[in-house]
Amino acid sequence: MIDAIEPKEYSKRAVRLAVHSECGDRLVAIAKECGQLAHELMLYGRTMDELEQEIIATRLALLRAERDDIIRQYAEV
Repeated sequence: MIDAIEPKEYSKRAVRLAVHSECGDRLVAIAKECGQLAHELMLYGRTMDELEQEIIATRLALLRAERDDIIRQYAEV
């Protein structure tokens, strides 16, 4: 089963700086992939076995961690 993930809170300034930096394209790609994976879980989650759900949950966690690392760099500016 997939556990709920605590949302991180960053200032609007940090997010804006990150999006408008050289990392902006990567942040957009991360958001798109997260949306696609979440959509897949919504549509097919009940028919997936636990391994498939865990693979998607792990990928989502990795993408969110990468996103947080990028934004965190700009929160410290």
